[in-house]
Formats: sequence, C-alpha cells, structure tokens
Amino acid sequence: MNQNTLLTQFPKLHMVVAVSKNHPVSAIESKITDGFSHFGENKAQELSDKAKAQLPVTWHFIGRIQTNKLKIIVEHASWIHSVDSVKQIELIEKYAASLNKDIHILIQLNLTTEDQKGGIQIKDLENLIAKCNTCSHIRLKGLMVMGPSSGDLVLTEACFKAAQHIFLLTQKSHPEMTELSMGMSHDYGLAYQYGSTCFRLGTVLFT
Repeated sequence: MNQNTLLTQFPKLHMVVAVSKNHPVSAIESKITDGFSHFGENKAQELSDKAKAQLPVTWHFIGRIQTNKLKIIVEHASWIHSVDSVKQIELIEKYAASLNKDIHILIQLNLTTEDQKGGIQIKDLENLIAKCNTCSHIRLKGLMVMGPSSGDLVLTEACFKAAQHIFLLTQKSHPEMTELSMGMSHDYGLAYQYGSTCFRLGTVLFT
C-alpha cells in the first residue's frame, strides 16, 4: 500500500501518518519510497534516535506524553497529537520558544472513558483551546481521538460519530482547527466516514 493509493481512495484525507514505532530506519526508508512523508512515534527516545538519521520526513509524536520528555519531543517533532493538559501546553510553548520553532498540536479527547488512554473530557476542551491561543509558538490544528480498545465496531462508530460532532461544533468558533486525527489500521475506513482528515497507520503499512 502506498500513499497515493490511500489519498485516491480517501480524497478528503489531508495526510497519512505512518506509525513507525518499533520499526528500524530501513523500514521507514522503504515507506518513503512508497510516498509517505509523515511518520509517527510514541516514545521520546525512539523519536530522538530516528531523527538523528536526518530523513526527509515530518515527525509526529502520537504517544501519551510524559512532561519530563517534552523537551526531546519538541526538539524533534513537528506535530504532537496527544496534548491533554494546560501544563503540557505551557511546556511545549517554553521549549518551542527556546528553539524558535513552531509546533503543530492536536488536543486529544477521551471519548471511551478508558483510563489507560490519555485525553481530556469534552468539558475541558475550551479551556485548552484558550490556553493555546495565548501561545506564540503553538499552532492548534485540531483534535485527536482513539477508538475503544475492544475494537467493537458498534462502540467505535459511536465514538467516531461523537468526535465528528464535537469537531464540527468546535470548528464553528475555531476555524483554524482543520484536522481530525482519527483512525488506525483496524478502523480507518470507519473513521473516514465520520470526517477523519488524518489516519495513523502502523500494522497495515509495516507488514
């Protein structure tokens, strides 16, 4: 599967993040040949190690954030998908300012009530958006949502439907939020039906 195939099949998609965690640089180079240019990592040190290869790619951090690792993440990633606290926003702004670098971020919503997943509740969304808007090096681009771990399609569809509703409602007052990062290897087709603009694909690409 190459990127052009995906973008042709899903024409409203803005980007595909190839989730390269636990895969070597050689595997990433193979995916670059397939047309992919956005790659996602979920561990700060692995991101740092791979970034040293200086590949022609855009790095995304997609994992749960540890604040003591944020300096490394901001140094190497251009996108952070999993922001879920004011403290994280403050630190991202601090480190980005020290590097004179702009960071694209997505606020993660937790719509499954699973404790092992990061993300905020809907009631906290406007507070985080307001905080982002006070920062000069943060570019708030949208929302990130993960479906339920069970993979139950009924529950997944309900989650994605709710995410789309929240995203479209939020866009009315925050039109700069253009991205809904939603959909992984097992559910990206369903995510697209509910407005995903960005897939995070691992297994389906690296097999």
